[in-house]
Amino acid sequence: MADKSISELVAATAIGSTDLFVLEQSGTAKKLTGQILENWLVSYADGHGGIQSIVKTSSTGTDPVIDTYTITYADTTTSPFTVTNGLKGDTGSQTYVWIKYAAQQPTQDSDIYDTPDDWIGIYVGLASSAPTSYTAYTWYSWRGDTGDPAELQTDAVTYQVSTSGTTIPTGVWVDTPPYVAPGSFLWTRIILEFNSGEPVTFYTVSRYGVDGQGSPGTAVPLPDNTAGAVGSSDSFSREDHRHPLPTASDIVMTSGHTVQADVAELLTFETLHITGSISSNQMYLTDSRITADMRVIECTISTPANVTTDLAWTTAAGQITFSGTLTGATNVDLILGKTN
Repeated sequence: MADKSISELVAATAIGSTDLFVLEQSGTAKKLTGQILENWLVSYADGHGGIQSIVKTSSTGTDPVIDTYTITYADTTTSPFTVTNGLKGDTGSQTYVWIKYAAQQPTQDSDIYDTPDDWIGIYVGLASSAPTSYTAYTWYSWRGDTGDPAELQTDAVTYQVSTSGTTIPTGVWVDTPPYVAPGSFLWTRIILEFNSGEPVTFYTVSRYGVDGQGSPGTAVPLPDNTAGAVGSSDSFSREDHRHPLPTASDIVMTSGHTVQADVAELLTFETLHITGSISSNQMYLTDSRITADMRVIECTISTPANVTTDLAWTTAAGQITFSGTLTGATNVDLILGKTN
């Protein structure tokens, strides 16, 4: 109804009791229900013998249109009333929004373009195509200046002894390396504080070996012969000695590995050195020499301020993938290793 005049609406053929009308009464706008109108007309008409006719007698034809109607009763008494009709309003104008960019606050039309940059210009108006004049836009600098480079302010190295090599100890950290009992672990904690952001903390751990300990396995003594050839004899006799002489492959360490297996691994260990940059959008490094059975031996991060959680990694053919949280690009220096 907002975009039509009353004269354009479908005419009502009857008045219901719940229909609503708007009228002005004593200078105040009020609503009128069909029931009240009907009651008043009936009451008024009863005193004049009933209604004979209702006729529109005039119309102003201006904005607003004012139509005058006359009710004629049976006793020829008449009652005029008016109806005010608003005309159809004009169609509203279409509003457009256009955006342009600039490397700096523009001073001429050639400074603006469509590629996102440090400055953004916004136009709101009736132009159906983007204005080419830079003055038609309101300009804002939406990219901040480059921040100061990260600078190391302080560093702290402390130590603690623990019986676990996987769980970070919760005791007191000391400034100098303490005594470590055989079989225990020495934890080293390094805290770096920069000119901005939270401090970065990382740990290293090493285990002190147990000298002269380890359980020998099934004894395979040397055979009792003059040539000293290796055999499978279970005899303990060797001239006047009667002691089992196990080979290296039979000596099992407390780790569960045999001496021969550990020595073989050390002799055949192969390392790979790779470097690169990772970020929250690219948490991996690629190198055709990486294999799925490699593991990280050493990791150095050049910009630790960008690391907010510990990094973990997974190797696959040709790629190593990191998981963790970064706030920016970070240079990583890795040494990977595997046994042949």
